[in-house]
Amino acid sequence: MRPHPLAPFALLLALAACRSTDDAPPTGPYQTERDERLLYELLEPHDHEFRITYALSATTPGAKAYFTPVRGDTFVSEVHAENLDSGARLDVGLVDGAAARKAGHPGADPSGKYFAIALDAAVPEHGERRLVVRTKYEDRDSYQFHGDDLVFSRLLAAPEVRVTLPPQHALVECNVPARIARTDDGRIELSYAKHGRVPLPLRVVARRAADAPPDAGDAGEPARAPFRCEARAGLERRARLELVDAATGALAWQLDLAAEPPLAALPKVELDAAEGDLAVFARDSGAKLAPERAGEDLFLDAGAKRVRLEAAARVPGAATRSTLRLALAPAPLASLVLPAGWSPSACTAAVGVTPLPDGRTRLDFDPAAVDREDMLVELWRPRPARAEREPKSAPAVPAPSAVDLDE
Repeated sequence: MRPHPLAPFALLLALAACRSTDDAPPTGPYQTERDERLLYELLEPHDHEFRITYALSATTPGAKAYFTPVRGDTFVSEVHAENLDSGARLDVGLVDGAAARKAGHPGADPSGKYFAIALDAAVPEHGERRLVVRTKYEDRDSYQFHGDDLVFSRLLAAPEVRVTLPPQHALVECNVPARIARTDDGRIELSYAKHGRVPLPLRVVARRAADAPPDAGDAGEPARAPFRCEARAGLERRARLELVDAATGALAWQLDLAAEPPLAALPKVELDAAEGDLAVFARDSGAKLAPERAGEDLFLDAGAKRVRLEAAARVPGAATRSTLRLALAPAPLASLVLPAGWSPSACTAAVGVTPLPDGRTRLDFDPAAVDREDMLVELWRPRPARAEREPKSAPAVPAPSAVDLDE
């Protein structure tokens, strides 16, 4: 990173000319935008660096510039912006909040810092100007490291946010539910879709591994639940799954059913022909029930309104694999508990990741989010990282006072 003199372009000259007292009331329409998409690409943890790609549509009629805030305790570099429709380069400058208020962003904090992006044409009435801003940040408060673990904490403000972990890092904790996927180069990426404008405090913890997740094809056929239960109005279904023995691939499944009027009886439960061990319990008393079975289907007594089904399944070849896949039929899934040493590498539904005191990891699902379609969960058993080098010494982080153009 290198500091760069403030770029001498027309927008900054205009901003400097319009500065006056900080307590002057703001004028003009408030800045608006839509279709915001934000990508955090985490770099080497020892350097506290990450790249930000911020794409949006500026929608304030008549605006000739767009302003986006910069945290006061970060060092920024490699800043550039472009028009997403034409690919044309846009001028970028760093200004204080008072100047931003005077130049078209009345809602700017006078004590803050802002990137000022000069648009190549004013925003038309009933129209927009699409742009993207790319920067590199060094932020020791947001991005920390502890041994082999990194901790990334940030406020989620944009409607669509993605966080990409560095290469060879396994996900340990994520307090905001996210979809999990792998990039083309094997890194793990978290995706968030947020409703409303209230920021969410995000905390992501990842651990360095000696290898990257293997290709999905190495995981074999995905394991499926040994029972399925049809959806029905008035029926509550919450499933829990625990991978209890990584060496043998033993899976413990648990399904809670509850019926409310006017449902006269719990529906039929379809059983996998290969799985015969099934226990049913009354949830209010814990008593074991003896339900009637017909072939491979299970019919529950009309008087059993709240029951728990427990069954076991096994994943062939789990002892020799570092990746397992689970295919879950549509049903509200409450949680999935992994054994110690395992981490999620992909999940098609939003999931929170919580480390447990005994070393295991629990995935927490929003039941409504997985009640519509099949869900695929991919689990990874990373090898521990080798001893890492000592972190390099770094100077104190200066507040942003200049713009570094990526020439």
